[in-house]
Amino acid sequence: MGIKAFVNYHVDGEKKEDAEYVEYKVIRGDVINCYQLERVCLDVMDVTNYKPDLATLGFTFTTDNNRTFSSAEVQNEEIIKEYNDGLIHLMKQENPNVKEIKVFDHTVRCDTADDMKRAQDLKAVPEDAKYRPVALHVHGDYTESSARDKLASVLSEDDHASWSEGHWGIVNIWRPLDRAVERTPLAFIDPTSVKPDDWVEKEIRVPGRVGYIKGFLNRPHYRWVMLDKMETNRVWIFTQYDSGSLPWVPHSALDLPGTEHAPARRSIESRMCVRYHK
Repeated sequence: MGIKAFVNYHVDGEKKEDAEYVEYKVIRGDVINCYQLERVCLDVMDVTNYKPDLATLGFTFTTDNNRTFSSAEVQNEEIIKEYNDGLIHLMKQENPNVKEIKVFDHTVRCDTADDMKRAQDLKAVPEDAKYRPVALHVHGDYTESSARDKLASVLSEDDHASWSEGHWGIVNIWRPLDRAVERTPLAFIDPTSVKPDDWVEKEIRVPGRVGYIKGFLNRPHYRWVMLDKMETNRVWIFTQYDSGSLPWVPHSALDLPGTEHAPARRSIESRMCVRYHK
């Protein structure tokens, strides 16, 4: 038996009579994205004593014994420069095939931030405005086309032409801030348990453009994994796009029953374009 948790799957087609559905909103700038999601209870395996193989599963965790970071520190531009150097070191440590890395995004999240409440008045400034809400829907950050669009936006024209000819990907590195995770932990679907028709393309609108993500559907064959009470020196590394054979990894925050009064989860995730030797 694993750890009991709830997740919210995306929906394609008509609703099922015996299922529970929730409304979910994601705000980007002044744009509100609305989704109807299927809420499901499931068992999640704690892999604290089993390290997934990055080369075959597309995700793993590692330990950063250099230092930990607070949610206040990562708001500082100079600290973020140090943080980026550490990310590049960790990535190359876990995958010797890495040739070059371009970090392009950092997102600091707290599970007290709530886009459902923020959507009621976009002009109001919430107390936790410096945080993004945790992502409580099962998804992948990119589709084939949106990943290629991202690479083009990150690189110069010359670099883009060179990278596109070889093996490259988009990787997310995630870690807790301030304290160990007691509620809304990040979890993954083992991508070897995913089938090609398990997801649908979903729009995510931002000011001035429309992006696309993978929205994963409720399927009984998924294998879910997590780190229970993940410490601040533990780091998740997971693939969100790969032009070669590395699996893309679906993920979501979990809703753990009985943790409502636990300290808030704070975390930072950093996305990067990664170029490989081969």
